[in-house]
Amino acid sequence: MKLTYKLTSIILSFSLLTSCSTTQKIQISGLAGTEIYTPSKAKVGTISNSGHTEVILESDAYYAYLLSKTEGSDNYIPFALDYKNENYTGEKMARVVGYALSGIGLGIVIPSTIGLLATGGDDPWGIVLAIGMGTTLAGVAIGMPVDSRLQQIDHKYGFKYLSQQTTNQDITFTQPQLITVSPEKEKATKSAKHAVDKTSQKDKSKKSSSSKSSKSFKDYSTAIEGSYIGSGTLMLGERLIESYKDIVIKITRIDNSSVEVSIIESDGLEFFSETSVYNIKKGSGNTFTLTHNDISKATIKIDKNKKAIYIHPRVDIDGDIYTLKITATK
Repeated sequence: MKLTYKLTSIILSFSLLTSCSTTQKIQISGLAGTEIYTPSKAKVGTISNSGHTEVILESDAYYAYLLSKTEGSDNYIPFALDYKNENYTGEKMARVVGYALSGIGLGIVIPSTIGLLATGGDDPWGIVLAIGMGTTLAGVAIGMPVDSRLQQIDHKYGFKYLSQQTTNQDITFTQPQLITVSPEKEKATKSAKHAVDKTSQKDKSKKSSSSKSSKSFKDYSTAIEGSYIGSGTLMLGERLIESYKDIVIKITRIDNSSVEVSIIESDGLEFFSETSVYNIKKGSGNTFTLTHNDISKATIKIDKNKKAIYIHPRVDIDGDIYTLKITATK
C-alpha cells in the first residue's frame, strides 16, 4: 500500500505542474527603442539595438494587433499580428491516450480492490491494485493538463501566431491644413456663381424645344464612386476568425459601367494583394449591384441611402477559403 501512496503523490504533483496555461513567444522587428504594448496599453517589450525583441503572449488570449510607440512620441501605432491555422493534433491524441489509460487503470483497480478485501489484504492483490491506480493516475496526469490546454483560446480556435512579426512604423501623422476665406472673398465668389447660374438659365430657355428620350447614358460609376466605411467579419465556414471596425470599401471609377474596388483595414493596410474590377448593374429606385469580374459570387449591393453590403465568399488565405462580409456607408 505504501507503493500506492507514493505513486499517487508523484503523479498528482506532476499533474499540477503540467496543468498551467501555456504561452506563445514571438519576435517583433522595428526601430531600436520602440516600445510594444497590448491593445489595452500594457507594455510587453522594447526593441533592442539589434532591431528585435521577444514578446510572450498568453495562449488563453487573442490579440488581433499590438501597438508600437517610438521613444519620445505620444502616438501608438497599431500593427496586425500574422498567424496561421494550427490543428494541435499531438495534444488531441495525448488527451485520448491519457483518458484511455485512465479507463484501463480503473478496469484493474475495481477487481483488485475486491480481491484485496476478500483475502484480507494479501500482497498479490495489493501489487495489482497499485499497478491499477498507477495506470489510472498516469492517464489522469496526461489527460487533464492536455485537456486544459485544449480549452485555451489559441487551441480552441486553431491558430498560432507566426514567430516573426514587424511593426508598422512607416505611417506618418500630419496636421490638417485649414484655409480661412475672408467675408469679402466669399461674397465675391457667391456673386460670380449667381451670375453663372443666371447665364445658364438663359441658355436653357433658348434650347427648350426638344424631345425627351427614355434612354439614359448616365455614368453609373461616378454615382457610386467613393469610400464606404463600416464593419466586417472574416469567416471560415461557420467559425468567426476576425472582426473588423472602420474597414473601408474604396470604389474608383474605370469607365461608365465598371469600377476598381479595394478593401482597406483600419490600420491602413490593403486586405487583398491587388485591387479587383467590378461590373455595375443599375436596379430600380437608384440601387446598384456590383459583380466581381472573375468571381460572380463576389458582389456589392448599394442602396439608395449609399449603404453597401459587400460579400466575397472566395477569399484565399494560406490555401483555405474564407468568406469576407462588410456592411458600410458612404
